[in-house]
Amino acid sequence: MTRDSLTEDPRATLFDRLAALGIETKTVPYPAHRTVEEGKALRGAMAGHFSKNLLLKDTKGNLFMIVPDARTVRSICAACMSI
Repeated sequence: MTRDSLTEDPRATLFDRLAALGIETKTVPYPAHRTVEEGKALRGAMAGHFSKNLLLKDTKGNLFMIVPDARTVRSICAACMSI
């Protein structure tokens, strides 16, 4: 990691990389929310693919970030609780 990479905007770096790979992106910002239901209410009839970030910690303290499709969050959480 270079000194310059520490001061770069990570979002700009990501979008620049996606553009370099020929991947077209469109970002439509809306307010932060904590639940899938809140997200649905905020986005209304907005088209697109929606995900939810889940930060999980196992019994050893290891952290895992899972980014599932928003439609599957309930079943993933239920599965995690049964383990």
